[in-house]
Amino acid sequence: MGTKENDLVFGRFAEKHLHSLTQQELLDYQAILTHNDQDLQAWVQGTRPIPNTLNQSLFQWIRDQFSV
Repeated sequence: MGTKENDLVFGRFAEKHLHSLTQQELLDYQAILTHNDQDLQAWVQGTRPIPNTLNQSLFQWIRDQFSV
C-alpha cells in the first residue's frame, strides 16, 4: 500500500465521516494526515502499533473502515 492506497483509505473515511466529526476529532484527523505514507500504511495494516501521540480510537475507526 502506498500513496494512492492511503488516499483511498483516508479519503473514503473523510467522505463518509468528516461531516460528523467533532472539532477535536477533526484536529486529530489532521494530525494523523501529517505523517508519512509508510507510517500510515503500517498503522492501517496493523504491522506497527499506532503511536500514543495520535488519537488511537479515531485511527482504529479509520482502520476499521479499511477492513470492511
